[in-house]
Amino acid sequence: SAFSAAVAQLPADLPKFDFAALKKAMPTHAALIDSLQKQYEAVKIPYGEIPAEHNKEIDAWLAFNKERVELHEMKVADGIEEAKKVEAKWSSAPPVEHFDRQHFPSTSPAFLRSPLPEPRPRSLPNRPQRDRRAGEALLRLQGPQKSRQGRRPL
Repeated sequence: SAFSAAVAQLPADLPKFDFAALKKAMPTHAALIDSLQKQYEAVKIPYGEIPAEHNKEIDAWLAFNKERVELHEMKVADGIEEAKKVEAKWSSAPPVEHFDRQHFPSTSPAFLRSPLPEPRPRSLPNRPQRDRRAGEALLRLQGPQKSRQGRRPL
């Protein structure tokens, strides 16, 4: 930044003053000039020095960031491996023009639960079969109980 550049251009030491010449020029203020000289010489600017407690904080922060970078690099490496697997899977798949239902289980198992879907009539709804399956699922959830007519559930 501009401030850092301006500070870096300044000398490390304070400018030198001739306090003896000041005392000769203003003899009535000799005591005040002596006090100013002591204060001026006591001023020490820690130019380029970093206190030890700040160094400890900086080292802890650097270690934390190093761990974050290593974790990020591990995640990136894992992502690259997964991408290679996906790329290999799709490169072994047939072209889109030749893609058929039989390719779904090997290429997109999340979209198709069984290798081939159950055939359904296209003209009439398949309600009795669906209702029977729903009843069986409900009975499985309820557990083994006798029905009202005394028959065991399916």
